[in-house]
Amino acid sequence: MKQNLLIILFLVARNLSAQSVPQGIPPNTNTADRAISAWYRGGNNPIGPAGANNIFGTRWASDIWIMTNSTNIARFTHNQSLAVPWDAITPPSGSGDGLSILPQVPNSGSLDLFTATAGTTHIKFGGSGAISGQNGRLEHFATGTGFYMDAVNGGFFKFARIGVVTCRVGNNNFWRIGEQTDPNNLNVSALSSRFSVLFTPPTPNQFVACAGELHKCVPLLCRRSCILSSF
Repeated sequence: MKQNLLIILFLVARNLSAQSVPQGIPPNTNTADRAISAWYRGGNNPIGPAGANNIFGTRWASDIWIMTNSTNIARFTHNQSLAVPWDAITPPSGSGDGLSILPQVPNSGSLDLFTATAGTTHIKFGGSGAISGQNGRLEHFATGTGFYMDAVNGGFFKFARIGVVTCRVGNNNFWRIGEQTDPNNLNVSALSSRFSVLFTPPTPNQFVACAGELHKCVPLLCRRSCILSSF
């Protein structure tokens, strides 16, 4: 009977511990109560006086600091400590709280992941920029010299809308503009001082633009190369 009761208590406590709602009761001041309410490095037991408690944190206005080798490496913030100063929300400029991974080099930027009072979400990359979920869209911000996107190891870029790729930069560094499954695409390339535009229209005698001039497109002769002084 005692063994069955323990099994039932274990299952009930396990179900409670799986809930996502925070649960916890501050312990009494005596050592025994504090010991059974503590978080242990080896893990807490699912049964017992504190078995259903799942809160790790503070009950007063304080950050939670994470330290390794006697060095602070991150903190969970409070009191609207994080913000993206370049976003489109004013005020409060997307301020909120979350996790801030501290810089490893003094006076350099931290990596901040937080939600804001305006109902927005943000990832801030030091002073370089940020990604924000706000205004019904995903917004990107870049400071300094702006955006730098690099496809390496033979990779290439694809730009799509509703699952349809409408622009691609291949591993030959040529741009292909237009729906990629449609044979009627605009291909743009630049080799040295030569600027090349290739377009295959669905019907003959269609005009295409090359270096600001219109050229009639004849089947099989639709490629037009232009020498430009600058591009």
